[in-house]
Amino acid sequence: MKITPILFLLSVCSVSLYSQDSLVFFLNENDTLVSNKDFYVRRVITRIDENIFSVRDYYSTGILKLNAQYYAKNNIEITRENYTELISLNQLRLHGKVFDHTENGKLKTISEYKKGKLMRPPIIIPPEDEVFFIVEKMPKFQNGGNFEFRKYIASVLTYPAEAAEKKIQGRVFVQFAVGKDGYVQDVKIIRGIDPLLDAEAKRVVESSPQWEPGMQKGKPVKVQFTFPIVFAIPIEEKEKEE
Repeated sequence: MKITPILFLLSVCSVSLYSQDSLVFFLNENDTLVSNKDFYVRRVITRIDENIFSVRDYYSTGILKLNAQYYAKNNIEITRENYTELISLNQLRLHGKVFDHTENGKLKTISEYKKGKLMRPPIIIPPEDEVFFIVEKMPKFQNGGNFEFRKYIASVLTYPAEAAEKKIQGRVFVQFAVGKDGYVQDVKIIRGIDPLLDAEAKRVVESSPQWEPGMQKGKPVKVQFTFPIVFAIPIEEKEKEE
């Protein structure tokens, strides 16, 4: 699954939250303002009412990282020029529930603040065997990618005789994951054609040799794929029948 990042253009003029609904900031991992070409999160701040602002952080992939609110005293005005100063002077304070998510979009922690004060220890959501769709270093099949895997599928795929006789053909979409150890797992048919072709598609994917696992921040992670397998009766076979 390909996730297309959402891009926003920043105006070079001074703009405040009194003159438009939202402001967009690009930040690095240290929460420092950077350009829109090299950022860790994109922060969107929207005024909700006089003293409350919605704050949403998005990873560079477009996936939501943080959903929170700021409380601001004295009905202050936020601009791109004064934002860093307001943060350093504690003029913008977290208020209400703060939801933090992993880079795969799964909820990680829930915290609750009141005008900048943490009300209780954060609730930590137990980590699962997190599944990624796009990572810094995607899994590799035998030193290649999808092309090499397609070649492997073609070399081991057997057209079920009964399906061929009935002229059943088309695409079977198979979902699977490459685990941290590089082995294929969680294979399932998400869009099939016929039980015979579906079973063969699942079989060949499950028979896959070990991959080089995907990597995120230097660590192996589980990565999910959706892969189409095409069953087509060769033209020469059709001509023979005719």
